[in-house]
Amino acid sequence: MKFDLTTQDAALEAAAAAIHARIPALGNLTWADYCAQNDHAAVAHLDPGRASQILRKRQTRHPVPFFEDDGTVSLRVPVRFKGQTVPALVSLSDWLTLQEGCYRGLWCANASGAGHPTVKAARPMARGGTANMQPIARVILKGDEKSRAKFLNGDSFDLRRKNLQRIDCAQGRHLTNAPALARDGIASIPKG
Repeated sequence: MKFDLTTQDAALEAAAAAIHARIPALGNLTWADYCAQNDHAAVAHLDPGRASQILRKRQTRHPVPFFEDDGTVSLRVPVRFKGQTVPALVSLSDWLTLQEGCYRGLWCANASGAGHPTVKAARPMARGGTANMQPIARVILKGDEKSRAKFLNGDSFDLRRKNLQRIDCAQGRHLTNAPALARDGIASIPKG
């Protein structure tokens, strides 16, 4: 969705308009109302005491809409990393898709063995089971556990599609998997 306004209020209104256009049944919610509704859906499986505790935390970590240089709406999503809150960037449409896919947990980042942070979110399990943390970039790119995301500008907190490239095993370390190579349209790997 494109808009030619550049203020924070306009970005909030644009995000709310995008939600209404995508999910008309929700009516004309404000951005804050949509985030609050999303918060309640994210903790619905918890006991009331724990849900209340997490709801208080979630209110301080709502995504903040902003306009890209081209006028599209993206979000700054607060992510906890090493005791600090760092913004991750993601397009509004990808964030909404994540919410619809039940990736409503608070985002956090874990450092890999090489020290590179990976932004993750939990998808709650039915009946309060253990949530499974998934790398957001891989979910956006519709990758599986054998794929990873490459960050073209080197910033693993920039989860906008223009910064992401999906790397499958066939394109990375495991170059002998003929079915994966064929699936990716690679006839053979050049020697050298």
